[in-house]
Amino acid sequence: MIIMADDKLGRPPEMDLVIGRRIKESRKSRKMSQTSLASEVGVAWQQIQKYEGGKNRVSASMLWKIADVFDMPVSYFFSDIAEDFEKSEIIGKPKKAKAPAREDRVVELFSQLGNAEKDAVFSFLKSVAKPETQISEPEVDVTVK
Repeated sequence: MIIMADDKLGRPPEMDLVIGRRIKESRKSRKMSQTSLASEVGVAWQQIQKYEGGKNRVSASMLWKIADVFDMPVSYFFSDIAEDFEKSEIIGKPKKAKAPAREDRVVELFSQLGNAEKDAVFSFLKSVAKPETQISEPEVDVTVK
């Protein structure tokens, strides 16, 4: 079990900050205001501000709603985070979080495409993937709302 301790200065855990930054980056890349996102997920804009700043932790259900609004998988908010932290029972002093990796940007851009473009990109990826890492057809519906 991983336990994340707040530091002695009362700052939020680094993971909360990383997830908050990813929410903010995703929102801004869509030119969406805090007010608009808040309305979509059913909270006040001040709550979105607190999530983005890491002041308040984002619950699993709220992160699911936010990911749904952005039309991206919840896993986007956690991708590559493990590499940013010490692997121990207690994470007291995390390594500095990296900026989202190229793969994160690809997911973000992909989520902004229309259905036809998503199909074309998926077909392209299937055609260039190495045989041992062949991409299978998605089991989920990738239609745009």
